[in-house]
Amino acid sequence: MEYISEIISQFYQKYLPITQKLHLSLELDFPDTTLTTGSPAQLSRTLDRAMRTMITQSHPGDQIRLAISPRTITLTNNNTILPPSACQNLASTNIRIKSRVGFGTNFILDIF
Repeated sequence: MEYISEIISQFYQKYLPITQKLHLSLELDFPDTTLTTGSPAQLSRTLDRAMRTMITQSHPGDQIRLAISPRTITLTNNNTILPPSACQNLASTNIRIKSRVGFGTNFILDIF
């Protein structure tokens, strides 16, 4: 078991300079630092995949928010909308994607 906070810290340090360079804001909402995962490598890969997609679909000035709850990690961009076909292509057994006009795009990752 590995603390999710360690994975998120590495993730944040990796993507903060990238988002700043692209003039995107990266926010973190992580109230419980005691959460753990039994699959840290898989969680890291899944987060990387979702974040790369979120960055490529974002525009300068957009805000990307990373929120961690006991069962899920949610990446949100309120200004980006993905077409239904893109949502279907990116979704998997542990990633759900919701994208609606006026609400933006959410990548919801199950913690495993």
